[in-house]
Amino acid sequence: MIEILGESVKSALGAELMRIFPGVSWYKESSTNTRYPHFFVSQLTLSSTEDRRGRYHLQYSMTVRYRAAETPPPDLQTTLDGVGLRLLSSIQTVSIGNVPIRMTGARYEKADGVLHFFCNILLQVTHEEAEAIKQQQMTLKSNLKREG
Repeated sequence: MIEILGESVKSALGAELMRIFPGVSWYKESSTNTRYPHFFVSQLTLSSTEDRRGRYHLQYSMTVRYRAAETPPPDLQTTLDGVGLRLLSSIQTVSIGNVPIRMTGARYEKADGVLHFFCNILLQVTHEEAEAIKQQQMTLKSNLKREG
C-alpha cells in the first residue's frame, strides 16, 4: 500500500525536475538561502471525488516556479521560454511509489522574471481502513444479528 500525501507528490515532481535539469536545485517551500538557478514546487489545491465503487479521484494542482538568477540576465525571456518548453516536452508522468502517474493541463506563464509552470496530477485511489476498524465493524454486525 502506498500512502499518498501532498509531500509525496511534490517529491515525485522534484525528482522529475532533477532528471531533466541535473544540477539545478529544487525546494518544496520558499527558502531564503537558495542557489540559483532553482525551482520551487508547491501544491495549489487538492480536490477529491468519490465514485460508486468506493474509489477516490484526487486531483493535485501543482505549480513549479523557476528563477534563473538573482540578477536577471539580458536574455531572461529566452531562458524562461527554453525552460518552459523543456518542461512541457519532458514531463508527461511522475512516479509515485514506482507507479507512473500521468500529468494533465500542463502550461507555463512568465511574470516578473519568473517562470510559472502549472500541471495537474490525477490519482485514482482506494481508501483502506485499518484492520482493527474492520474487525470492530464485523463484531458489531454479528452482535446486532444475534440480538435481532
